[in-house]
Amino acid sequence: MCIFSHQNSIAMKYLLLFLSFQSLLFIAACNEPDKGSLKSELLLNCWTYSYEESKGADSLLFRPCDFMDFPASHFRDRFTLSANNEATYLQLSPVDAHQNVIGTWHYDDGSRMLTIKQVTGDTVYSYQVNELTADKLILKPN
Repeated sequence: MCIFSHQNSIAMKYLLLFLSFQSLLFIAACNEPDKGSLKSELLLNCWTYSYEESKGADSLLFRPCDFMDFPASHFRDRFTLSANNEATYLQLSPVDAHQNVIGTWHYDDGSRMLTIKQVTGDTVYSYQVNELTADKLILKPN
């Protein structure tokens, strides 16, 4: 009878050890970030189109406005996204008088679509967000 109890005790210890290990794996898997979603709070920034880095790509690379001194250019897309869903974007004028325009923005995490609209509701930009880090925003025009 003592041998049987000792074997049960060892089996119980292994079972508890196995269950503890499985629990740790489950917790680690649950804490892994969702690879499908982005840290959309990183969108809240001023972004400048770096076309020099986008050459030959089918997507557009934007950098934070203060990322570097961008080379001189006739026009370079730039927009700022604020926490209150207000957007400010640079608009090219036919007479070469660039101006900042106030609009709104929306990001849909499911489709990864970033939309910037005029205050009238007309869409100015519609992009799919391919990548987003603190110093890089890669967009694909929709």
